[in-house]
Amino acid sequence: MLAKKIIDHEFFIIDSDNLDDIENRLYGFALQNSQVVQDNDITEYSNFEDIGVFVLIEKKDDEIIISQDVIGSYGVYVYQKDGYFAVSNSFIKLVEYLKFNHEMTLNMDYAYISLLPKTLSSLIYEKTLVNEIICISRNTKVHIDLTSRELSFEEIKLNESSIDIDSEEGLKTLDKWFFKWVEIIRGLKQKTNNISLDLSGGFDTRMIMPLVLTANIDMNSIRVHSIDNDQHNHDEDFRIASIIADEYGFKLNTDLDVNYYNYPDVQSVIDISCYVKLGFNNQLNFKLIRPQDPIYMITGMGGGISRGWPKGNAFSHITNIVNRSRRFEPSFVESTERIITESLEEVKRRNPDIKEDTFQWSYYKETRLRNHFGKLTVENYMSNNLALSPLIDPDLFKLKINTAECKDNSLLMTLIFVRYWPQLMEFEVEGGREFNPETIEYAKKINEIYPYTPKEYSYLSKVESEKSTPVMKNNKKISWHDINKYLKDVFKSKLFKYELKKYTPEKVYDLIFQSIESKSYFQVQDAISAFALVKVINTINFNENNNHELVSDWFDSFLDDTYQVTSQNHLNVNPEFPLLVSKFMTGRIDIKNNNSPDNAVEVIENSDKSSKLDFPLWLKDDEGAGCLIESTAGYLDVKVKCIGDGELSIKLRGVNASDKNNKRYPVYIDYTKLSINGEDIIKENTLVWHDEPFSYEMPVADGEILTIHLEWMPINKNSDIEHHNLVAENKSLKKELEKVKKMNEEMLNSTSWKVTGPLRKIKKR
Repeated sequence: MLAKKIIDHEFFIIDSDNLDDIENRLYGFALQNSQVVQDNDITEYSNFEDIGVFVLIEKKDDEIIISQDVIGSYGVYVYQKDGYFAVSNSFIKLVEYLKFNHEMTLNMDYAYISLLPKTLSSLIYEKTLVNEIICISRNTKVHIDLTSRELSFEEIKLNESSIDIDSEEGLKTLDKWFFKWVEIIRGLKQKTNNISLDLSGGFDTRMIMPLVLTANIDMNSIRVHSIDNDQHNHDEDFRIASIIADEYGFKLNTDLDVNYYNYPDVQSVIDISCYVKLGFNNQLNFKLIRPQDPIYMITGMGGGISRGWPKGNAFSHITNIVNRSRRFEPSFVESTERIITESLEEVKRRNPDIKEDTFQWSYYKETRLRNHFGKLTVENYMSNNLALSPLIDPDLFKLKINTAECKDNSLLMTLIFVRYWPQLMEFEVEGGREFNPETIEYAKKINEIYPYTPKEYSYLSKVESEKSTPVMKNNKKISWHDINKYLKDVFKSKLFKYELKKYTPEKVYDLIFQSIESKSYFQVQDAISAFALVKVINTINFNENNNHELVSDWFDSFLDDTYQVTSQNHLNVNPEFPLLVSKFMTGRIDIKNNNSPDNAVEVIENSDKSSKLDFPLWLKDDEGAGCLIESTAGYLDVKVKCIGDGELSIKLRGVNASDKNNKRYPVYIDYTKLSINGEDIIKENTLVWHDEPFSYEMPVADGEILTIHLEWMPINKNSDIEHHNLVAENKSLKKELEKVKKMNEEMLNSTSWKVTGPLRKIKKR
């Protein structure tokens, strides 16, 4: 299987137990002596520049050193717990690897913010969906001592934004960057025509045009790529790109003389993209065909960093994201504020020289640059498209983007045009944007400090070579329609809906559903974060019924009639009944500490990792705060710590179920046991629903820890229906409950599903 072969080859796992098997390896591609190299090109594992998309593993003397490119495109993910560690360049692969023998817990703050709509990628600095796994910062190396088998981290000082661009040193640094990339482009052109240059109507791709024009190559022997469709702003981009192409005498979107082959199925494309991006980037845009020989893509990715985008300070950054979370789901606000603030503080700690008025720009450089452009570049690499981004370069990053005299963040960009190819500023810019005339004049003054001395390069024409023979062909061509349809089918399946609603407010599913139905551009973008959340939860709660080899196998399981819904692995359900079972199987406990506004409860242990734990605003008032837990496991063991002296209130309920007119109707749960610190509070069948809960109160002291044990089951032949006050007063309701009871008994006796674990024990009573 092609996808598995690529995934096994391109992603690694290093842990405390396999250090003897590690060898030198470059994952991805890098620059070595200004040449683009991959692992099979390397004779010496040294002298790598930070440019490219790579994770480098060097085994020397008595240690292993793991380093990465200048923005940390892959991400290096580290798990540490109880003296054990594991490292990988794929978060999902690492989580799947650890599921067999190592404890993981869900980071709920990350989970909530990852579900916010309209976000392309994670803006969190080091944390992930798993509390025990971090993504190390881009300027960090991992050292593993082979003697002690211990892991340590080394922070590398990058000296970014340290050189004034209105100085001779600044202009020499800019020239070094410029001529380095001219030579790289010429070096590529001397050996291949398989070069693709991006050109749009915006600033970023235009910034790399001076490099290509100065390289003096045959532009019609490469592909100058400009998106030509009516989505997003692409029609205007293509129109402006066409004007530039006509001016310089080259054509757009010509075909390269390259043999391609198609990926064999939708699942292969999705798998590779998910192992790169899932949990960090919400746009799956893997290339659907793979060239036999590498295509070198010259891109403007990351150009926003060179022109100070986005603008704003830390406060505006927090406010924007929190407001988005509030519109999406009010209960997300507290988690969003907490995790964003922690990320901001960590960025400030690592970068103490950041100025407040450019903080958001600096923060994006540490987060979005890696998780958006970096992950996209890794994804391209996996399809044999090697994306080179001159604007993501450590030499360029050393330069300040403006001066005290000219505070325009576009000064560095303007200087690049003024110094190397000013004619490119004469063309219009997409979106009605313009070059600032005052900034142009200031850039001209800077240019005079150390005048530019152009170099003459000979003309490089088309490289003559025979077309190679494809190693594999597949006549079935996969389209993005196929991929979107597959992912939509997964998201809309009753089983995935059931899973997502176990862990999130109902509104989350509904909003994402509306989004994927209405979007025409990146249709399933808002669903990707939901897939990431449920995938990680299912993997953390690993069992034999959830042992999928690849992410696509997990996706397929939601579309497979033999799929078994798992919640702590006590309940396996025929797909005919998933929503019924989830509704009538869900136990709920509300816990609140009353006495003063500062009173609260802290959940320190929870036996059901699949349960939904929430601290809703309606459970917080002048008397104190509380939490609720919903579970389908059939039993629950919870330890809670009381914050403040007070009176603890416990309520056992059923789910909050409403009809299409928003009128609540009863869903009954039969609680068979409730004990607190070993003392039985309930020890016989007690039938409740949302509006008629079982209530219990007890005094508690500040810091007191309570152990709560709870067991429940659906309505059954032992449930005391007759004595329930509502049923006694309502014959029609009694009739409906008897109908549900009969259906439940049929399901319990059916061979198409089974109850295991504590539920079976309860049933035998």
